[in-house]
Amino acid sequence: MQELVDLERRLWLEGAGAFEELLSADAIAIMPMEEGIHDRAETVRAIMKGARWDALDLGAIYSTRVSEGVVMLSYEAEARRGDDRYRALCSSLWREDAEGWRLAHHQQTPIG
Repeated sequence: MQELVDLERRLWLEGAGAFEELLSADAIAIMPMEEGIHDRAETVRAIMKGARWDALDLGAIYSTRVSEGVVMLSYEAEARRGDDRYRALCSSLWREDAEGWRLAHHQQTPIG
């Protein structure tokens, strides 16, 4: 599970480059910055519009093995950029392929 948590951190802190590397070809994301359900290209484009987060705290992280090579992570995140703070409940579905773990689905629900 730690490997997947480290990949999640990369997505939050490294921005669009990490998304381009780690999203599966058929990835879907539901994120508050752009209303709606987005495919891989739309997700990367949305991430490119914003600045990276400076810091990230993750609350309790729950891991559910869906099947062989498929894991769902669920967690609470608090991200900071300067004086801006953002809190969300998140879920990510990771799928392992020949190249490693790839993010197939991600959803954020803002809280607070």
